[in-house]
Amino acid sequence: MAVDPRDAHRLLAAWQQDRHSRGGALGIVTASSSDGGATWRQALPPTLTRCTGGRYTLASDPVVSLGPDRAYLSAIGIEVTGSGRDLQTETDVVVSASADHGQTWSDPVVVASSRGNSLVSLDKETLLADARTPGTAYAMWVRYTNPSQQREARTNATYFSRTTDGGRTWSAPALAYEGNTESQFHQLVELSSGTLLDAFIEARSLSDRPPFPARLSVIRSTDGGTTWSHPVTAAHVSFTVVVDPTGKDQVRGTGQGILAAAGPGGAVYLCWSEPRRSADSVVAVVRSDDGGLTWSQPMTVVSERAQPFIPAVAVAGDGTVAVSWYEVPADKDGKELPAVVRFGWSVDRGRTWRFLRLAGPFDLHSADITTGGDFVGDYEGLVGLPAGFAALNAVAKPDSRSGPTDLFFSRVELGP
Repeated sequence: MAVDPRDAHRLLAAWQQDRHSRGGALGIVTASSSDGGATWRQALPPTLTRCTGGRYTLASDPVVSLGPDRAYLSAIGIEVTGSGRDLQTETDVVVSASADHGQTWSDPVVVASSRGNSLVSLDKETLLADARTPGTAYAMWVRYTNPSQQREARTNATYFSRTTDGGRTWSAPALAYEGNTESQFHQLVELSSGTLLDAFIEARSLSDRPPFPARLSVIRSTDGGTTWSHPVTAAHVSFTVVVDPTGKDQVRGTGQGILAAAGPGGAVYLCWSEPRRSADSVVAVVRSDDGGLTWSQPMTVVSERAQPFIPAVAVAGDGTVAVSWYEVPADKDGKELPAVVRFGWSVDRGRTWRFLRLAGPFDLHSADITTGGDFVGDYEGLVGLPAGFAALNAVAKPDSRSGPTDLFFSRVELGP
């Protein structure tokens, strides 16, 4: 979800519609609001997947961003051809633009492609419209080489591209970072100085069996993405996943998601969670006050027996920082797996926190929509407003009505 930098009443959201069990979805849908989330207008980006007259079999990882003159929507386009042993999958990073805040969209423009190279796949792109410069936006993604062609752990490289003409054309993909690691959940943020930060989680391989050590890293660019710094370690973390306490299903949920958010005065926050069953789980943040060069010690948002996952972080215009996350019990008997969405906020830069519940409880088992387990998404929407926050979360039955999961919007207005 994104908020217009010049009008906080304008919000934009995107999601996968009719997800395929092995990944991706039959389509991407967006919704825009001009009244702060009270009402929403849905739109189907044209010529993306075959459902809307496009070339792609599936699409995944939608990200939206609002700039001073237009909106942008990025996705991974997935084209599946052949069958059996001749099955081939090609992936593109694509971006559509909108001049009416997401009510209508242009045809997607290919920013990067794996076509012609069966050993390469593109994944988990991120997108950011420049808040100060009309027509300018940035995209990053990871490029995998087929693991069977590598001698050791699965690794990837991070690439960058920029548009300066409102998304009609994009610069040639350029390598931004390669550390002989696997990195994921890249998140672009822009500081008031114009410096770009890319925050992400990386480890020797994120495909290993968890738990294992990882780190939150940040690279910086002071020239609009032309060059990038060496990575700075923001925090050492443990990469963990949720374990279904009922023993019925797997849960596709990790402790990392949308990692980074910038606030007034140059402050930047990263968040993560570490769900555990054998000990207390944690949600935590770190803060930088010098543009990502140095980082605070981890500050605990919550330490609890419940298992938190898919955290998101945002900063309001008054400097309040907030984190949202899902959580399920560490221990549970019975067939259902109750889940809730929680929200915490801090007015003293992360030192102390107050809490409320945004959604739930709902039965996470009713969101059995992937081969990887019960699933509400790899990341959720949370944005800061001038005062308060807006959140978008996928929630399963009994709250969902039109499918295994429906999207629910929350506007959080905080008093003193």
